[in-house]
Amino acid sequence: MSPGFLGSEGLVSGSRWYLERTRLGFGGEELAPTSGFGMVYISGFRCRDCKILLLQYGTSPTALTGPASSSTEAAADPIAPSGPGH
Repeated sequence: MSPGFLGSEGLVSGSRWYLERTRLGFGGEELAPTSGFGMVYISGFRCRDCKILLLQYGTSPTALTGPASSSTEAAADPIAPSGPGH
């Protein structure tokens, strides 16, 4: 798995978790606030082969990957998830 970020636009509110799809996207629980520039970044890991994302919200955007000057640099030094079951 490679570290990185799930990014999305969120001018009005940040990334939200929904138990089901809604027509206009109302409701849900906010997982990450929007930045001052209207972007939301959630730290995580991606497996290109399995097409699985493992996300950790409520952390600073650099908590899992550390500072990287480019996306290729971050992918070159993957950090494995830790904790029970990993």
